[in-house]
Amino acid sequence: STSPFFGNGRTNNPVFNLNSGTLSVNNIATADANWKTGNSCTFKMCIGTAANTLILLGNTPFGNLNGSVNMIDLVSGGTVTQSTVIYASTNTSTAQTIYTSSSDLDATPTVYPNLTFSDVSSKKVRTGDLSVGGNWTTDGGIVNLTNSTLTVTVAGDWTNTATVNSGAGDVSVTGDLNNTGAVNESSGTFTIGNLANNSGGTFKGYTLIGATNITGTLSNGGTITANNETITCTGAATNTSIFTGGAGTSTFNGTFTMTAGTFAAGSGDVTFNGNYSCSGGTFTGNSGDVIFKAGYSNTGTGVFHAPTGNII
Repeated sequence: STSPFFGNGRTNNPVFNLNSGTLSVNNIATADANWKTGNSCTFKMCIGTAANTLILLGNTPFGNLNGSVNMIDLVSGGTVTQSTVIYASTNTSTAQTIYTSSSDLDATPTVYPNLTFSDVSSKKVRTGDLSVGGNWTTDGGIVNLTNSTLTVTVAGDWTNTATVNSGAGDVSVTGDLNNTGAVNESSGTFTIGNLANNSGGTFKGYTLIGATNITGTLSNGGTITANNETITCTGAATNTSIFTGGAGTSTFNGTFTMTAGTFAAGSGDVTFNGNYSCSGGTFTGNSGDVIFKAGYSNTGTGVFHAPTGNII
């Protein structure tokens, strides 16, 4: 390299490896005033088998990256499921920026190991791919996934206690969505392994056209409002609280069980491909058809109000 006394002529290629432990920072800058064209800066975490945690406190913790020479690699060949990146800004006046693959973060094999949004600041996710190799936790301030070209992929579970507003991009969760917050969908497709909408949780479909596909089971102890959303549940479904249908169709391919609460159908058809069992609570039809393709049982304190549409 050139002489260290010539500031702008230096050729330095610094590398910072977070091998274990916890690092809490406001920002990680990958260039400075002495930057020379051709230099490279690298920040890596999740290197080996040791657990490590990166806590990001700044509003724009990675600044403006240039992927041609700088590298932020948060999943660098280590054990994905035991390392975590936490966005934890306490600024209530400015949303904290969440970086994605299009922000020049390395996306191989995923952008993040485990990912957590916490503290009071709202979170605004950039366009691109937000891929999480482990679990995703959303807590604290409002989370906006509203950029039109944003896609979210979670290999593990998603635990939500915040308000999350989605956009036109798809959201895919291989594991469970455990929700006690508010999930407000838009036109993008939601694909979820198992949905547990717990007491206090709200899950709202899009008011225009959208789709929610639950490939596993559904457990609703909170409030589900379908609106214009097409909802399909492959596994067993249970309702003990409030399920409100809409113009979109609701299809239950496994067993459907209601022991309490209400199910208010909308103008869209409701189809039960598995056995329907209601021993408590009230099912109220509407103008859409209600279709039973397997067993039907209404016992105990269960109530069934027929639709103005057809019963098939």
